Amino acid sequence: MTLRERARGLLQPGMRWMGRMRLGLKLGLGAALITLPLLLLLGLQVLSQEQVATTALTEQEGVRVVHGLVRVNAALGQVGELARRARAGETALDGARAQARTGLAEAVSAMDRLAATTRRIDAAALWQPLQPRLRSLAASTASGHSSGSEADVAADLTALAQMQRLVAERSGLLLDPEAASYQLMSMVTLHTTPWVQTISALRGRAALLAGGRSPSMVERAETQWLTQAVERATAAMQVEVDALSRAGETPPARWQPARASSERLAGLARQTFGENPAPEALAAYLAAADEAEADALRVGADVAQRLDKRLAERATEARRSALVLCALCLLALAVLGYFGMAMVRAVMHTLGVLDAGMRAVAAGDLAHRVDVAGDDELAAVGQRVEQMSMRLSSLVAEIRSSAVRVGQAGQVVAADGQALAGRTDLQAESLRQSVGSVDRLSHEAKANAEAARTLDALTQTLRERVEAGGRVMGETVESVRTLEVSARRVAEINGVIDDIAFQTNLLALNASVEAAKAGEAGRGFSVVAAEVRKLAQRCAEAAAEVRDLIDQTTEQVGDASARIQEASGLLDTMDSSAQEVSRRLRAMADASAAQREGLAQVSESVAALDQITRENAQSVERSAQAARTLAGQAEALRLAVSSMRLRQGTADEARRIVERAMAHVAEVGVDTALNDFVQQEADWVDRDMFLYVFDRSHRYRVACGRPELLGRVIHEVPGISYAQAEQFINAAWEAWATGAGWIEYLGPHPADGRAVPKTAYIAALAEDMFIGCGVYRQEAALAPPAGTELLQPA
Repeated sequence: MTLRERARGLLQPGMRWMGRMRLGLKLGLGAALITLPLLLLLGLQVLSQEQVATTALTEQEGVRVVHGLVRVNAALGQVGELARRARAGETALDGARAQARTGLAEAVSAMDRLAATTRRIDAAALWQPLQPRLRSLAASTASGHSSGSEADVAADLTALAQMQRLVAERSGLLLDPEAASYQLMSMVTLHTTPWVQTISALRGRAALLAGGRSPSMVERAETQWLTQAVERATAAMQVEVDALSRAGETPPARWQPARASSERLAGLARQTFGENPAPEALAAYLAAADEAEADALRVGADVAQRLDKRLAERATEARRSALVLCALCLLALAVLGYFGMAMVRAVMHTLGVLDAGMRAVAAGDLAHRVDVAGDDELAAVGQRVEQMSMRLSSLVAEIRSSAVRVGQAGQVVAADGQALAGRTDLQAESLRQSVGSVDRLSHEAKANAEAARTLDALTQTLRERVEAGGRVMGETVESVRTLEVSARRVAEINGVIDDIAFQTNLLALNASVEAAKAGEAGRGFSVVAAEVRKLAQRCAEAAAEVRDLIDQTTEQVGDASARIQEASGLLDTMDSSAQEVSRRLRAMADASAAQREGLAQVSESVAALDQITRENAQSVERSAQAARTLAGQAEALRLAVSSMRLRQGTADEARRIVERAMAHVAEVGVDTALNDFVQQEADWVDRDMFLYVFDRSHRYRVACGRPELLGRVIHEVPGISYAQAEQFINAAWEAWATGAGWIEYLGPHPADGRAVPKTAYIAALAEDMFIGCGVYRQEAALAPPAGTELLQPA
């Protein structure tokens, strides 16, 4: 077994367990697994910052206690120094000793309060053994009794120094990780107290000069050693101050005056405790010692205050950092929770949408839209599901529309087949009758052939007689032509006579004129002229009558000649026709014989055709039955998918819309119906289907759901080419011519405008209008919402 198989085997229980969990619980478990390390890290960081704050507060308590011990130490040293001076015989110290005792009592009281307020270093336990002795010392000195020796004071000072070290250790002052803080703590805990103690001890050497005596060599040597101790303590403080400056912290404000006062005290100590000390130097020496001690205490107080402030700021900063860290972590948790909840909500919402979509598809509701917003993998799955639903809807719509069309076509084929079967039976019966008719025609053709031969003989005799009549008619035509020539000659002679009569008339007229001129002598000549004129007139009248008769005769002769020529032509034609009739009768006789033989063959062929027709009738009956079966199966297929809700309309729904609209037209009339379609357009819109009406001008009279198209010509609609519009219009008017029918065309896709197949049911609304409704045939997955499908045929 390989390592991968082992790992898979180990993961199987967990995978089965996770498989039983709900997705929301899985996401919550994942969020918990992410949040738990963050909470753990937050806890560790908060604990770390709280530890820093606790350490800073502990150190702050230590600084305050150490500073209080320094004050107690200084006050105790002053009390001891005054006691030594009093024992040395110095007088006039009562006021100073009372003030010192008051200062010690105040320092002890302040230390009591500090010890009582400490909770982290338990300073009260360390202070408790020292507090009674110091109070007793302050009280005994206050009563004027010196119950404490220099050894007791020294012991108390040693105990205070020991307590100071323990406090520094318990509070962690000696272990601070920051350089500046460490230097301040070192100055407070390790250097301020020795510096103040050496100054106090050097001031206490003033008791050696009490009473005006001169100190011994040993006392001078001790004083010189204390002087050097002061100088070493001051130099050590200078080293600490320099280190503090290197750590980035400014030196204490009173450091330079304190160093100067300590150096001046050391110089006065050498002068005062020399071989010949001046009496007046003691007062200056004590004043310098007081000033140096006061400056040293001020530096210690300044350092302690700065360290206290620094530690307080550190504790505050640590607490603030913890709070900020908590706030940031809580903010991160809030953001994480927000986005986690948003992610869970988004995932659950997306899964809910996908589940609802799949349930809808499983239930047959393909009109349900799976709308998943986003660009992640689940959104991609949602888009795939949406595309699947769209494809299924398009496929079912295509099946449903095709089933409707196939069913209708099957019904039409069945009806046509039934009608064809009936017509085939009639054709068979007609063929049987045709066989008898062909037999009769065969006998008649034989009789026709005999009659044609007889007619041919008669035609031959007729042709001979027509030829003889033609010859006689020719001779008659020649005689008429001769008579016509003679009539023309007579007419010419009559014209001459007419001219002679005219000339004679003119001559008689001239004679009358001349007789009239002759007067009486010409009267007889005038009578003769008058008679001659009368005679000429009668001749002219007779010639006119003769001319009329001759013209009539000539005209009649011409007409007779034309008729005779026409009759001669007719006789020639009759001759040629008789010859043609004779020839055709002979051909008819031959054709009748051939026809009789052909009719016999036709009779045999018709008998065979009758058998084929009977077989065709049986085939047509079977085809009609198959068509009825196909129509039934198509109806069953339509019913099988009719329960599904689709995104786009189908052919049967489009037809129902048109039929419902036609019923409304029949009920209220065309004009009222058109107005109702426009006013109540929501009733005539369903998904991507809408009712439309066009007139002869190719203009929208109705466009339900698309009021912007009313009155527009389809050629002017954006996105439709002229050829596409013409194709749709021509197909629609062809369907209009048949009353109603389906048309196929291309319409622009509602998403990208590409041409996709569409079908529409068209019905004739009036003489100049048609009504229709169209559906997408395929790729309707991106069909527009209800009422937005523009009829845009290709």
